[in-house]
Amino acid sequence: MKNCIVLSGEYRTFDVTWEQIKKLIDINELDVYCFLKSDNEEEINNVIQRLNPKKIVTGTLQEHEEEWIRIENSIRTKLPKGNPMDRIYNSILPMHYGRKLAFDLIDEEYDTLVFCRYDTMINTLFKFESIDKIVTPVEQAYGIISDILVLMPFKDAKNFFLYDNIEPLLATIFEPEFEQHLKTRINYADWEVNIHKHERYCPHIMMLRNLYNTKTEFIATPQLDVLIQR
Repeated sequence: MKNCIVLSGEYRTFDVTWEQIKKLIDINELDVYCFLKSDNEEEINNVIQRLNPKKIVTGTLQEHEEEWIRIENSIRTKLPKGNPMDRIYNSILPMHYGRKLAFDLIDEEYDTLVFCRYDTMINTLFKFESIDKIVTPVEQAYGIISDILVLMPFKDAKNFFLYDNIEPLLATIFEPEFEQHLKTRINYADWEVNIHKHERYCPHIMMLRNLYNTKTEFIATPQLDVLIQR
């Protein structure tokens, strides 16, 4: 078995979480690939020294802001919704772009890929064997899907790292089959479905829809004992 881990995001509470992340890397013999949203030399050096990544890319991504504003305007024009709480250009787009940068560093085949944030606290360490579907925790799932620590078959990773598909996912109406999936599998009432159809650009619904449309199986389990370290 040949496995890897992709870390992406801001440094945040990495000074607290890194030891558990490193232990997970060591006991599962994971190659490490990183995107760190930072130009702080101390933060960058800490990640390099503590995790010994095979490859790493860093930066603030500010040069992409104008393009992301254009994409958000396009999404809101194509499919107008009322609720501004879902921040697209300054949250959803940079988050997924950073994940793409880290994933694109990989130039070899693996069996399993683990995704992790720098502020994910792994309360219970685990060693995994064969992973045949995407596995997510129940923490930070909001009844939909969590992405703070994810295990996936490497062949399915392209459906988790979805940056290139964000605009179609957010700027088009739900497929009738996906809407039925929300009602029968997620147990959404009609009013809950309508909130996401007409008011929200929810990033968790976006991820769920991408997995559903690509026929990518996933399960959520409390056995992934993790949380966001504030």
